[in-house]
Amino acid sequence: TSAFTALLTSDIGNNAAHMLVGANGPAATSIHADILKVPYPAVDGPDGDSLTKKTVPRIAIVQPGIKNTASAPSKDMIKQLASSTTAAIFDTAQDGTVVIYESGGKLQISKGK
Repeated sequence: TSAFTALLTSDIGNNAAHMLVGANGPAATSIHADILKVPYPAVDGPDGDSLTKKTVPRIAIVQPGIKNTASAPSKDMIKQLASSTTAAIFDTAQDGTVVIYESGGKLQISKGK
């Protein structure tokens, strides 16, 4: 059987991200996640960038709130995310429902409104 890992960050914010990736956090050197649910509201600055770099995800999912009036995530945040990872990035506001499943030992993705 295949094993895949996911880090589902929910709305951890800057303080919790720092606790994960800071010098004394569990991810100070490395924390791997095949799938990263990008923190929302977005984790800004070096901790957000470090979280993405240290998890080395293959898939990153951005999930803005259903009645998002803050225009978040910003285009700059998406650019920062894209520049800090080689992961396939999915934004549920644009891509609709994102379903990730394993088939034949590989992660598969289905999306749609």
